[in-house]
Amino acid sequence: MSKKKKNKRRVLKWILLVLIFMLPICLIILLSIPIATTFNLSVNTELLEYEVTDQVNSELPIKHAVMYNSDTDSIGVFYGTFKLAVGSTVNIQRIGFGPISIRIEGKNGQSAGNFKYLSDEQRSKPASDFIEFVYNNIESNVLEGVSYIVPITGNVELGRNVSFETLSSPTALLRKGRVVVIGKSLLSNDYYKSATHELNIGDEFRIVEPQSKAYGFATVNENVGMTVAYKVIGKEGRILTPGPRDENSGYPIALSYLSKIENDSFFKGISLCIALLISLATLIPFIADFYKTKT
Repeated sequence: MSKKKKNKRRVLKWILLVLIFMLPICLIILLSIPIATTFNLSVNTELLEYEVTDQVNSELPIKHAVMYNSDTDSIGVFYGTFKLAVGSTVNIQRIGFGPISIRIEGKNGQSAGNFKYLSDEQRSKPASDFIEFVYNNIESNVLEGVSYIVPITGNVELGRNVSFETLSSPTALLRKGRVVVIGKSLLSNDYYKSATHELNIGDEFRIVEPQSKAYGFATVNENVGMTVAYKVIGKEGRILTPGPRDENSGYPIALSYLSKIENDSFFKGISLCIALLISLATLIPFIADFYKTKT
């Protein structure tokens, strides 16, 4: 074999070796690129809390609910819509088969929102920094086909920490549910289901670095508490279990590298290229030795 051919073969081997080492590194870097992850939640819970982030979809339909102020005094019955103020916090509770309580608290002592009456006497009126709407006789109304639906738009906190309980503390908690992790292809608008995680009684769910507000609704049906369904986009989710807490409590859920490779056509193509190059690098020395012995 001439010196020129040996040099060509040596160069080819080096090129293949570089590609074999570089492509996996490139794949790891690409897999590490954060992809917007959608979390779809469907839960049965007795407690839901969220912060209003903007005016879009921030109206609550209220049908003949009893109103209370911060002194827990009844101030009448309301039928209409309540326009939530930006920054206000909405706390929805229904323990067991009891009444629905919707507590709204304004940010830094500001108004919680505005009443919008359906009557012609008084079309709109600002609320104080705290208002509570209570629906009674829920169970009988549900059996008669009356539905209660509360739209959800904002930053949601699902569940609460179950630690030291007293007779005066609330007992509302998350009962059960599931979180479906949805991924999006890096170079297209294709979506795929990555994993499903179960939520157990007393768990909490939080979003780390949310990239969108939550969209969904809460409804009351024949089950205890209420059924809540919403979706939100974020870097990762975190499930917190009952018990003592610190900054490292809970465990994260997010898109896995394996799910990206299995479901994303772009990563599939890169993986096939790497496999092909590794196969070529393995076969070329045998082929070269075979032709060398022939010559």
